Amino acid sequence: MNSIANITENTIKIIGFKAYEALTAAGGDAQSIPGFAHTPYLHVCGEIIWLGSDPAELHPRAVILEKPFIIKGKLQHFDTGDIRPWYPRRSVLTAVDLPQLIAACRQLFEPLHALGPVRGFGAMLLDQEPEYPLKLAIRNIENIACGFRKDSPEHVYQAALPLIGFGSGMTPSGDDFIGAALFGRALLEKGNALDVDAWDEVGRRLIAKARDRSHIISATLMADLVHAQSFAPLHRLSEALVHGESQDEALAAIRELVSIGHSSGWDMLSGFIVGITGQVSLRDRHSI
Repeated sequence: MNSIANITENTIKIIGFKAYEALTAAGGDAQSIPGFAHTPYLHVCGEIIWLGSDPAELHPRAVILEKPFIIKGKLQHFDTGDIRPWYPRRSVLTAVDLPQLIAACRQLFEPLHALGPVRGFGAMLLDQEPEYPLKLAIRNIENIACGFRKDSPEHVYQAALPLIGFGSGMTPSGDDFIGAALFGRALLEKGNALDVDAWDEVGRRLIAKARDRSHIISATLMADLVHAQSFAPLHRLSEALVHGESQDEALAAIRELVSIGHSSGWDMLSGFIVGITGQVSLRDRHSI
């Protein structure tokens, strides 16, 4: 097992493009965020970045270090020389491809049971009830799915509002679910400019609400999801599904995704699938 290292004794393994651009502009210096000292989240040139040592946490804002680390002091310095940043890829799905993708998602129902304890809103994918307090939001999740099935941005907005900031953890389950649902919806090719504007406006309105109701870190990561710039495993999953890759490829991405946070990965997986399919459960039947 790697030893714990100070930031100054560590080296960057891989870095997301937002973290790279911010650190380069700041000469490599980052500061702790007021109210979030002793966390891996830092502030650089108006951007939030964070530190990790697990490649599954790769994200546009992530700095993945070679070794587990400790943070000392308010100011950290990073050497970004000779590093090529990671950029997420973005796929587009046409309406013709959607039935095949929904079928591929349904085929994940049984394999997901083998991934260990399901957490957060991920339970609903497997036709299970999420634990308290998330089970209080079941009707909201069903209404959000209904809005996606109807292709109704306003329906989704009204159903999603009560979930902003709902749940525990650094990124509440509601924020992770909503952001990932809009991430999934963004994969679908828009029919016309009015459709694009309507869904973009819903994203902007929900992000604004998150900045009021949640905290700065969760609101920022939710905004990244809405803009389809998020964790590498989520992007790999979307690539696997959109391009019809093997189920093994999709499951490999899901394993990494659900390892993120306590339930964040499961919440994002659930939201992503609801946003694409408009279905709450992956059981092979009509959605609730």
